[in-house]
Amino acid sequence: MRYRRISSLAISVAAISLLSLSPAAAEEHKLSNTAVSFEDAGGFFVNGYFPCDVAHDFTFPSWPIRFMNDINCNRRVWLHENIDKTGHDICISPGNTGSIPAQYDTPAIVAVGAIALCP
Repeated sequence: MRYRRISSLAISVAAISLLSLSPAAAEEHKLSNTAVSFEDAGGFFVNGYFPCDVAHDFTFPSWPIRFMNDINCNRRVWLHENIDKTGHDICISPGNTGSIPAQYDTPAIVAVGAIALCP
């Protein structure tokens, strides 16, 4: 009986330790190769994370996107006005940041694209 209590206590402590480390590790991984968008509501607040491990389209992100940080992303990031990638679009090159003009700040798609600079 005593052995069972000690082992369950050890398992509980180990589980709590892992749970307390997981969010920090996840946050660190999230930002290691990720483009981040921000909105301006009396200060800049994060409103989106876009992983850069592979090229991928993220539909209907949180709006408005007032600023894009592509410093930690090795891919260019496009903001497209329409779901079919027509209309206004703007590109942010890898390793750059930029304010997003009003005509581009409500995209239907944030597209993490090629490992290349913007054209």
